[in-house]
Amino acid sequence: MTTYPSEKHYLQDQVKSNNLAIKFLKKELNKPHDELKPDFLGTNEKIAEVYLTGIEKLKDDNKILRKKIKSLC
Repeated sequence: MTTYPSEKHYLQDQVKSNNLAIKFLKKELNKPHDELKPDFLGTNEKIAEVYLTGIEKLKDDNKILRKKIKSLC
């Protein structure tokens, strides 16, 4: 288990983790999904929507975390 010297360090690590997740999701979103083609059911759009929703959720979470970090300074 990781221990942190302060809550600020923990929150900064969470922001970093969220950024890595966002980067991963963006890469996945831009990958060609050949195994899903031809797509007559809208599967590709559903997958893309999940990725985009996840990216937005992580960005929103980062905003909250940054406000908490700022309040600790």
